[in-house]
Formats: sequence, structure tokens, C-alpha cells
Amino acid sequence: NNMNTVKEFAMKKIISLVIMTTLVLLAMSLNVSAADDNFSDIDGHWAEETIIKFKDKNIISGYPDGTFKPDKSVTRAEFAKIITEAFDLQTKSVLNYDDVGAENWYYPYLECSAKYIPVYPLPVSYENNIPYQTIAEKGLNYFLPDTDAIRMHVAEALVQIRIDKENINVELPIIQ
Repeated sequence: NNMNTVKEFAMKKIISLVIMTTLVLLAMSLNVSAADDNFSDIDGHWAEETIIKFKDKNIISGYPDGTFKPDKSVTRAEFAKIITEAFDLQTKSVLNYDDVGAENWYYPYLECSAKYIPVYPLPVSYENNIPYQTIAEKGLNYFLPDTDAIRMHVAEALVQIRIDKENINVELPIIQ
């Protein structure tokens, strides 16, 4: 039946985006400053090839000390930079978050990506969800840029970008 085929196709696309997201979250971290050509802490890491590929495309960068910290979680600000660069997001939105200012390194990336990155809490209690629950309970208008991105928000952002931007070529890294 055609409806089931369409649903299966949509689910496969979403699953592909979630897999890519998981890989990005596990492998990527960045900072506004540029690092040397070779990160000192990725040699032999399972994501080394992907990290280098993303660095060469200016999607990610390392820390001032020449490290990349491939096993560190990705913050929401870092995720904003990643998706802005990876998907060439250029349309800017007005930001009105109380915890974000124009002086922040991530501000220009957030202007282009905030509309895709949700802030709502998930309906479960676990450590990564606590900051979202807290701002919701207190009625705060925060983006939480320094909070680790949670997979559900990342997946939702990627699906929405895919819906909004046609002909996105998502290149998944090859894992050996």
C-alpha cells in the first residue's frame, strides 16, 4: 500500500538523520578559535577520519590548546555552529533569549539556527533534561547555550532542517 511505503520511506530518512546526529554528538566538539592542522588527541580515535573531514570543511574546529576532545559532549551553542556550517544556514532570526548576548562567540550561528533547536523539556526525568525542566518550571526565556545538547532536540532540529531545505545531501561517515 502506498501510504505504508511513504511512511517507511519517511522513517528511514528520520532514522538516517538520527544516526548522523548521534555520530555528530559522539564525535564532535568545537570552539570558536581555530586549531592547528592536526588535533593532538584524535590519533587512533574511531571518529578520526570524520573529525578531519568535518574540520577540513570548516564545520568544526578544535580548542586553543590544539585538542579536539572527541569524547566530550556537544553543547547547544556548539551544535548551533555545527548545523549552521554543515547546512549553510544563512537566514537570520531575531534572538530574544535572556541568556544569550551579541558578544557571545556563538551568537551569529544561533541567529541562523535557533529556530531549529528546541528548548522544551522532555517528559522524563534524567540528568540531561533537568536544565530544560528548570527553565520551564521557572518560566525563563533561556536557550541554555552551555548545556549539553540532547539527542531528541538534535534529531528534531535535523528533521526540521531537512523539511525546510530541499536537496540536502547528508553524507554519513563510514564506520569501520
